[in-house]
Amino acid sequence: MPSASISGPAYLGDYRVPDCATAWRQFVEGYGPVRTLAGKLDPDRCARLKADFTAFHDGFADSLGVTVPRTYRIVRGLRR
Repeated sequence: MPSASISGPAYLGDYRVPDCATAWRQFVEGYGPVRTLAGKLDPDRCARLKADFTAFHDGFADSLGVTVPRTYRIVRGLRR
């Protein structure tokens, strides 16, 4: 059975948009899972999804608009 060793430091990047409406538009138009989900919901449920989505992003409002911190890793794996 193959195994792998994985290593890589964590980095922090920011997702920055001018407002919550822009974040919603970018995700619903450009991110497949959100686009698919929004497209399958009836109008009332889609409106609730949008309200929850924008409320989440509103929690990251700052003087630049909305800045959501994102931690990520660049991973290098070696098979043994």
